[in-house]
Amino acid sequence: MSFFDTKEKTPAIESEHGGAESDTRDTCLLAVREFCVESNEGRGIWKVIDEQRELLECLQKHSPETLRRCPWIEGWLARTDMFLVNLARILGLPDTPPGVVRFPRPWPERQPHQQS
Repeated sequence: MSFFDTKEKTPAIESEHGGAESDTRDTCLLAVREFCVESNEGRGIWKVIDEQRELLECLQKHSPETLRRCPWIEGWLARTDMFLVNLARILGLPDTPPGVVRFPRPWPERQPHQQS
């Protein structure tokens, strides 16, 4: 069964407040955590983080003029990266998926033509 199957009972995380509302919230958090681990053919949130970083590398290499004309694009990608990395950390996930080395790739360094 997947986390989309509402018939599946997910064990609740211990909560200081307890009650049905807490159980629902905990079940939702577990579903989000499972989605962040199991989506993208098991590469999860780490694959999305990697793709964002790869996109910036691609723009730096193949379209540096676009980054010069629209410098906010790098900021958008950086904020998305920070959001996804922090989401993974809030959910208690490691920085890399278990058993994988150097994935996702590191955040790309600023290219010389992009320096302020």
